[in-house]
Amino acid sequence: MNLIVASQAIDLVRQAVAKSLNLKGGDVTVKSRRAGGSYGGKITGNTGVSAAVATAAWKLDRPVKLQNNIYTDHKMIGGRHPILANYEVGFDDDGVITALSIDAYLDGGAIHDATFDTLSEFALSVDACYNIKNWRCTSTGVYTNTQPNCSIRGPGQVPGAMVAERIIQRVASECKLNPQLVRERNFYTKRNCITPFGQPMLASFSLPDVWQRLLSTADLESRLKDVEEFNKNNRWRKRAISVCPVKYSTFNWPSSNGLVAVNTDGSVSVQHGFAEIGQGIHTRVAQVASYTLGCPLECIRIVDSCTDVMPNMPVTGGSVSTGSASQAVRLACLQLRRRFAPVLESLGPDVLEKSRQGDLKSWVQICSSAQGAGIDMLSTSQFKGPPGSKSSFAQWGMGLDGAYWQYPCAYFNFGAGCTEVEVDVLTGEHAIIRTDIVYDCGQSLNQALDIGQVEGAFTMGLGWYTREEMLYGEDGDLRSDGTWEYKPPCSMDVPLDLRVELLKNSTFEKGVLRSKAVGEPPKILSYTVFEAIKIAIAASREERGLSTVFDLNVPATVNAIKVAAEVSVDDLNMK
Repeated sequence: MNLIVASQAIDLVRQAVAKSLNLKGGDVTVKSRRAGGSYGGKITGNTGVSAAVATAAWKLDRPVKLQNNIYTDHKMIGGRHPILANYEVGFDDDGVITALSIDAYLDGGAIHDATFDTLSEFALSVDACYNIKNWRCTSTGVYTNTQPNCSIRGPGQVPGAMVAERIIQRVASECKLNPQLVRERNFYTKRNCITPFGQPMLASFSLPDVWQRLLSTADLESRLKDVEEFNKNNRWRKRAISVCPVKYSTFNWPSSNGLVAVNTDGSVSVQHGFAEIGQGIHTRVAQVASYTLGCPLECIRIVDSCTDVMPNMPVTGGSVSTGSASQAVRLACLQLRRRFAPVLESLGPDVLEKSRQGDLKSWVQICSSAQGAGIDMLSTSQFKGPPGSKSSFAQWGMGLDGAYWQYPCAYFNFGAGCTEVEVDVLTGEHAIIRTDIVYDCGQSLNQALDIGQVEGAFTMGLGWYTREEMLYGEDGDLRSDGTWEYKPPCSMDVPLDLRVELLKNSTFEKGVLRSKAVGEPPKILSYTVFEAIKIAIAASREERGLSTVFDLNVPATVNAIKVAAEVSVDDLNMK
């Protein structure tokens, strides 16, 4: 049985099909090409579909293809877990949080697919960037009569950070202090950066660096004065600026395999077993292979993932797959380098250096000489992640250096964002005037890809915070199952001015070639849009004598903004 699927977890597909047809795992071959944008939805959502298609092909003894329309996909896959968080917070007059208790409830739908991983990620990340000494958090999954919800780019950590930032905003409001000041007073510092579950962050801690860089580049003080002046002169349109940091817990790398085959003509076939879902994993792996072997990048060809060659592979997700794949391929390339050492010594150092500089003839000379010397030019390797980390990222285990990790996270990512919005409190419409982002990805393997991932994650977050509302009927049937009712961000929804900067002179020694993950963390910074909208609404309410404490749930849609603004007929009286 042979299958070609668009999946983040081809081994899960293999298992599902084998079990459905009562076959051995080795009797089923699953291949994956470019899966396209997935963001967690193609981890488990398509295993049942794949099993159904395989069963049909088995019964009919002919090829079967299934391609769902958008309405079926929406109803089948579900979305991010809705969350209700109740909290109690203690703080002093300076806005320093002294105690925090959170009870969170996540809607998993009728079947708890990724709920338990999401629950753990929420609990591990709800401290965000804040050092709270007395801390308690519980997270509970609940069943509802809706379709199962799934992992979506930063599951657990995006809502966890949102809860933390909303608490900070509320504390600032109660103390009548600038939220920026309250954030800074509660920040982790280099002298005190140990998480509530006891893990030190110092090795990857760059919060002060990204924060100060953002404040210097965003021109915050001057723009806040401009916002104040604008609001004085405009009754129904209000502007606001919000700044917020991000701490993202990157979980331990899963185990993975790497295969590198060098041909006498200089071409190099590389297979890593993970799915290309738009994150640029093929490009980064190719770069790592080229750098490690010392060959021109054009020689590298990434081979489609296949369970026959790469069995028992973990899922692609959690911003850890690129690091794991790169490390596995790097180990395989290092084996080849060691085998090639006698040939390189005989040819002289100039040949390898020319090859490193992109000289194809020099690389072909190395390859043909190695073949002539009887050197094995096929190399396989395994990068060992945490034991049992096949599908769960929140596990303790091995690090890149082979040492045993006693904590659930491999390291932490940091960034900071600043967003200015303009809100029309009469219509509920808003525009994002400018967003500044500073993000630490260590020593970037590919700046174009990394900046693209930051921009993409931030834009995706806009949808969750401001547009993408899930609507259900009384029977639990999803009603927002197409683009008419479900509104992802479009070209006119992104910031008019989006500035992304990767933190300069940063490096992370334990990362793959000193790099850090980048796929999921920047999504958290979309919270600045939501908070800026709320601040703008508060400015309008205060001007009309209303309380600045009000409810605004995610997403902040046009209707939600109008309800929160509470503009009455009397307010519209022009007398």
